[in-house]
Amino acid sequence: MSLSISGAFSTETVGATTESYLYDPDKGCLLLDLPPELFYLVSEHLNYHDIINLSKTCSRLYEYINSDVFWTRLIYCQFHSSIAKLYTSDIFNDKRNQDVINRRNEIRQPDFISKKGNEDKLDQAAITCCTHYNETAVLNNGTSMYISQDQFRHDVKYYQYKTQYLTDNNRKNTPLMKLIYFYLIDRKRLAAINMGVVHLNNNYLIGIKTSDSLNGHVVQLNTVCWLDISGEMENILPGKYELIWRMKLSSNCYIPGITEFIAVPQHGSLICCKWSEENFREKKIEYGSQWFTTEMGTTNIYEPSTVLIAVRNLVNPYWKNGVSWDCVELKLVPLKNSSLSM
Repeated sequence: MSLSISGAFSTETVGATTESYLYDPDKGCLLLDLPPELFYLVSEHLNYHDIINLSKTCSRLYEYINSDVFWTRLIYCQFHSSIAKLYTSDIFNDKRNQDVINRRNEIRQPDFISKKGNEDKLDQAAITCCTHYNETAVLNNGTSMYISQDQFRHDVKYYQYKTQYLTDNNRKNTPLMKLIYFYLIDRKRLAAINMGVVHLNNNYLIGIKTSDSLNGHVVQLNTVCWLDISGEMENILPGKYELIWRMKLSSNCYIPGITEFIAVPQHGSLICCKWSEENFREKKIEYGSQWFTTEMGTTNIYEPSTVLIAVRNLVNPYWKNGVSWDCVELKLVPLKNSSLSM
């Protein structure tokens, strides 16, 4: 579901309200007389809708709120210090060593159990991922998280919000820290029904309407031998992300063999979480037939990337059944090691 932020990136000021039983034109608006520190404290208790509406009440508040100083303060208030520091400062400092950026690294293969072969887009991307973004290569090459401010303005994409109002002109004139704030609060999710689902044919796998899902539809596995779901998430900016799936298991759930939950960033570290039949059984005991979210691992993304997402179980020849998928999410998480951004 997309939320509207039609007024969030407007560059038009709005005149002061004309009627208020507390308003004394001789004294002016008392809110404007508050010291900046107190105004910041008030704003920390407002959601973004309230803040945007407040900015529309008069030109002075518009100018006050639509500033990098205001949104930087809000970012540091609402997010972990490592995330705030990365997105307000470190991510825009290019500390990469140009002498080693193009260094040849030892080619490494992903430890996938389910592979499609050399022609498969995800399998090929995983080789690049493992070769250039394993821990040794990142350390030796001095790889750091980086994006220029102009590129951030141009590339930023919101998954949760409707962005038809984020025109080229508004991208240019909106405070950079405001764009960053909305990127940080945005939930980067992709519905399973919008992914490439092999055998989605109303027989083996089917699309089901449901009110408690991301966009009203989920993918339900009735029975299939080869399980293969894949999709892409575009314009994922540098940072550390956790891969999260929202799933539900039926009472007859049976998934033999190894199921791999995969995320392959264009410029980042690989995630390949392997679930056995026992893992599914444990989740069924824990959650029954209720929806649940589960973390599949973290990735460090160093440059703006398209992230390839997949769920695979292609080797085991037995029939599988009893799983529903709602959506997958890439969730920003704090950097445990601040050197990742350096």
